[in-house]
Amino acid sequence: MLMAIGDIAFKAGAESYEELRRSAAYRWQSVNRAGRRPARQYGGIGEEIIELSGTLYPHFTGGLKRMADLRDLAATGKAQILVDGLGNVMGKWTIDRVQETQTVFLEHGQPRKIEFELQLSAYGDDNGGAS
Repeated sequence: MLMAIGDIAFKAGAESYEELRRSAAYRWQSVNRAGRRPARQYGGIGEEIIELSGTLYPHFTGGLKRMADLRDLAATGKAQILVDGLGNVMGKWTIDRVQETQTVFLEHGQPRKIEFELQLSAYGDDNGGAS
């Protein structure tokens, strides 16, 4: 397993993402000072985002069901536990966006190729911590 969010696991091979982008923001505020440049004051950790992208081939992987499952999980409106492939629990994350592009269609309209992008955001700790 490469990563799991909620009950959906991304496994190495055909049922996986090909690229993972992770960004984190850190909040710094400018504090004006007379006769000098503004100073910077650290305000804490900002948003953290993970973007996954990849290609699914439905006739090999069941990609249509995978995309429907991701949209259904996102539509619950609940933050999900994210676990990386090493077993590290990364805390609660939200599914912000599920995007897919279907191409190479069969006669009845089923795509043979689905390119997808998934955007996750760290939910934050309800107990006042930075997670």
